[in-house]
Amino acid sequence: MQSLRDGIPCPRPKLVVYRIYIIVIIGIEMKTALTKLLDEFPVIEEKCIQKRVSINKKELITEAEVWLYKQQNEDFLNKNDFFSPHGLTIKLTLDELKYAFAVGTVRTWFNEKVMGWTYRHSGLPSQLAHSIGQAGEIAISKYLQSQNIEFCGVSVMVSSRSEFKQDITISNKSVGIKAATKRSYIQIIRRGISYYPAKMFVGESLRVLPYPELLIQLGVDSSSGKAAVLGCVTREKIMRSPTATIFNKPSHVIPVGSYTSLDDIF
Repeated sequence: MQSLRDGIPCPRPKLVVYRIYIIVIIGIEMKTALTKLLDEFPVIEEKCIQKRVSINKKELITEAEVWLYKQQNEDFLNKNDFFSPHGLTIKLTLDELKYAFAVGTVRTWFNEKVMGWTYRHSGLPSQLAHSIGQAGEIAISKYLQSQNIEFCGVSVMVSSRSEFKQDITISNKSVGIKAATKRSYIQIIRRGISYYPAKMFVGESLRVLPYPELLIQLGVDSSSGKAAVLGCVTREKIMRSPTATIFNKPSHVIPVGSYTSLDDIF
């Protein structure tokens, strides 16, 4: 994948010109990603026709471009080390990132504007949370395929809340994939703990999904096209972890040391 890091000249005027060039290139290719997405999930057009909502492709493409560009720029400016404690780093291509951000943008628009669903994602805007989440799912899918591990994914576009499921299933086990931005992932490594929504106390029953049997945590650096895997933790370890209020919601506080290598799990 081409990175914002590649070939940026030092003088400030040239830097501005380069950034404009990058976003134009992303825009041309994002149209292909969005078209692919709409073709893969006809439920989007079906529900729009049913609810008499028009699909403004140009607006969605522009929005997806901006989210990807802003995140690439943030990740590029973050010079901190980005690594996996277990040495598992997965490459993401530019096409895969474009598709992930098309998914994040369209999914937010479809859920909120067409279906009327709203929810929060640990302080992140829904578009960015869904985009980074989709990039993480793509990365883990690539790893599983490279290891010849059979798995079953779920649709990212659904027309009913009852269709929400954990991200993938492996050997009849539900597996959640929790992806963080580069900045958030580095914070996890530095403080030595990660957070996961608590779902077993009064007031938490409205959380959409139950605990997964396994949870994979990773970070995504969109500027270099890399996903660094923190590791995998079991449902039992999550539920035994203490809780704290994070973003006004109870969350489990999970030590980084609780995450084991994916090779040890699968």
